[in-house]
Amino acid sequence: MYRKIFGVPTSALTEEDLRSLIDREVSEGPYLDYKREADLGTKGGRKEAAKDAAAFANAYGGYLIYGVEEEGGVPKELVGMELDDPDRAASTLEHAIRDLTEPAVEVHAQPVRLEDGNYAIVVEVPRSLNAPLMADGRFYRRVGRSSERMSYMDVRRAFAEKGDVIRKMRERLRQRIDDLESGYGPVRWELWAGALLYVASVPTYDAAAVRVLGPEELHSIRWLSAFAGRYRLGHHADGLLAAEEREPHVDFALMTHEGELFHGVGPLREYTHCKQHGEEPQCIDAHAIELNVTRMLRKNLPRLGDVGFEGPYYLALVLVRAHGYRIGKPRYSGRELQRPFLLLDQLLLDDDVEAIAKASSDERDEEAWQRGTRVVAARLQPVLDRLWQAGGFTHSQLAHDLGEGG
Repeated sequence: MYRKIFGVPTSALTEEDLRSLIDREVSEGPYLDYKREADLGTKGGRKEAAKDAAAFANAYGGYLIYGVEEEGGVPKELVGMELDDPDRAASTLEHAIRDLTEPAVEVHAQPVRLEDGNYAIVVEVPRSLNAPLMADGRFYRRVGRSSERMSYMDVRRAFAEKGDVIRKMRERLRQRIDDLESGYGPVRWELWAGALLYVASVPTYDAAAVRVLGPEELHSIRWLSAFAGRYRLGHHADGLLAAEEREPHVDFALMTHEGELFHGVGPLREYTHCKQHGEEPQCIDAHAIELNVTRMLRKNLPRLGDVGFEGPYYLALVLVRAHGYRIGKPRYSGRELQRPFLLLDQLLLDDDVEAIAKASSDERDEEAWQRGTRVVAARLQPVLDRLWQAGGFTHSQLAHDLGEGG
């Protein structure tokens, strides 16, 4: 995977990390492209950035590194760029790529200060869940050291394979839901609505890799987060299982050999405070759901990295047996759900994972905990917004109200 080029998240890169590319003579290729300047002042420069980003996104992702002099694709000197406002330059680069790609490529541009006062900019481009995508009305792919226009057959093939990894993950998730509802899952799931959070390592799944979670992993996570406390912890056919069952309450976490984490809680009505109106269906409190989702992620996401699984991660939230329920908030119930389950998904990049891990502060510090909750909610904004929109609201206030926690 492209992230192997660096051993740290993009947001933590230093000049030493960039100089190591020169020392090791890490050449351009399918996951890496060096640029002398970020020519954002011209339309051609912005189009070039969008084209290269689209080419990476249509393959396996990669890095665009601005401020490096190369020769034949081999980095020779870290020259940097003179930038009065490096953060603004990085933001401009992100917006240029987003605006000139369709569907939009969400990238992370990180300025790196050099000892001489200049700056390099590293742009991390994730593999797109919407590939193939276009830049300036054309499809591109990464071929060796260059970004080349895709042929008609390449485009047809890409559309045929579109979302293959994510589709497999969704199929896996659907099977897990069926197991829970039919009584064949890792825990007993009664006939009530519950929430199931699914997080999976995309590189591990893409490579069809398996990491057997044995006694050593069981020992290393015994006292961490959801795998501690009152949970019954042990081996399961799929991996490691931590569960707490207190009738009719269920709270379990399952980490599989394939780099997946399932965390389920229920019944949801224990977490709701929506006002009921006569014979109307049971109301699910959207705010209670988003608080539980942020809590589950803060406690469990770092555990995947602890046993060797890597990001980016695919995240999904499913409301099990939610057909006929209403999503709402206290004193107001929203629309009735018309599907057996509601699937909300997005991709979590390495910087999302780092931010979520840092937000996992001491629960005894109420102010820090609330601030961390808002930070995590902001990272989950697409998921939480769609959750509230399913109930007829415009957006999640928690995901948008960062305050000083931003």
